[in-house]
Amino acid sequence: MRNYRSRHREGLIAATVRVVTRTANGVQHRSGTGFFVAPGQVVTCAHVVPQVPGGSYAVAYDGTEHPAEVHVREPANAEEKVYSYPDVALLAVPVADHPSVPLGGEALPENGRELFAYGCPLLADGPFWDHMTMTSEGERAGSPDPAHRFVKTSRGQVRGGASGAGVIDVSAGPLVGMLKASRDPRQDLGAVLVPTATIVATLARQGYDVATANAAATRAADTVTAARRRLGRLLDAVAAELEPVAERVVRTTWP
Repeated sequence: MRNYRSRHREGLIAATVRVVTRTANGVQHRSGTGFFVAPGQVVTCAHVVPQVPGGSYAVAYDGTEHPAEVHVREPANAEEKVYSYPDVALLAVPVADHPSVPLGGEALPENGRELFAYGCPLLADGPFWDHMTMTSEGERAGSPDPAHRFVKTSRGQVRGGASGAGVIDVSAGPLVGMLKASRDPRQDLGAVLVPTATIVATLARQGYDVATANAAATRAADTVTAARRRLGRLLDAVAAELEPVAERVVRTTWP
């Protein structure tokens, strides 16, 4: 029998895609990872989909490559070697029948939480899908602006091509962030993540309410957090139903 941790990992894997940027003559310029947050909407890092004159973008999902359109790229000049902020992009893809990753809330993951990422790094012989387990180490201030918030992790070797991969709290299920950079691709030192709250706020400023779209798309998500939320709504409904009954009992039994 599968436990929730397995379901959480499988849910992220099922919603993950490979993102490819090509030059005007069709040569691959950059490759990264992304994940569905709502029907036809893929989030990835801005540096995965840089501006390329005459270039094109594509998303590979479920064995098929689909054309993609960049709706948001912030900052517009994000580059892989620049510690850009917020490094968030939103792609539109002509695919609707797919799972989406449930988004987490405002809070950063607590220190010591086990995280799980799934991405498509590049090796000498091409891309490959990789499971990455890591541990949260709290907030990392950006440079040159310390108000720019990132999440620092330990453990887990993160290679080039994994940028844009979704990262979940493996025990609770929701997305806590997105892989931005490796702390050292040669060793298992972990990574730097763009927090979920930053992703949501960035896209909202550009007119894309992914939080609402994601809530609708993941209403029946099989995660611990979703189960707790459904239980809370059920208890609230039961309490509302019982309140009039309790009042009648009090009126008829109180001396």
